[in-house]
Amino acid sequence: MKAGSGARAGTAAFLMVALMLCGLLAATGCGKKGNRRDSGKQSAVAESKLVVEVGDRVQMQYRGTLDDGTVFDESPAEQPLEFIVGGGRLIPGFGDAMIGMKLNEEKIVAFTPEDAYGEWDEGKIMYLSRDDLPDGYKPEEGMGIGLQDGTGRPVPGTIVLIGQDSVKVDLNHPLAGKNLTFEIKVISIWGPPAEDLEL
Repeated sequence: MKAGSGARAGTAAFLMVALMLCGLLAATGCGKKGNRRDSGKQSAVAESKLVVEVGDRVQMQYRGTLDDGTVFDESPAEQPLEFIVGGGRLIPGFGDAMIGMKLNEEKIVAFTPEDAYGEWDEGKIMYLSRDDLPDGYKPEEGMGIGLQDGTGRPVPGTIVLIGQDSVKVDLNHPLAGKNLTFEIKVISIWGPPAEDLEL
């Protein structure tokens, strides 16, 4: 896939345009989040614990803010985030910050761009020819857009400018270049069942 401020996507064979939601941990967004799931089944097959260790399945409530106090994401009170500590689904360092936390403990953790979604990269700006867009597709600035590279790997982006003949797309993560602060609280901890030991 071609990327760069002067690049144009000339082959629709390698790019599939589709609307997609651009939230954080969205479009976000964003990818590295765990799955929110019902905990009833897990408690039946795994022992409840009081302290978080690597490999544990945990549920937590979280609230993420930027430096200016803007809330970019938070978990619904009735649907906490559930994931395996050390499973690689969250941003680097998040699991490490949870190790040793106790049941119902609260903590504030902060991440620089290097530890979260990276610095904003000019090389991840690309241009799509409007001829490559599906018939009837009406792009809007700020709209999320889903692309695929030549291997079929999904590449989410955001439309940032609409020209007469092309559409400018930013392939950076929406939170790239930003410091992130999370308020987290451990809701439940279970030792991993045998089927969840593959991290």
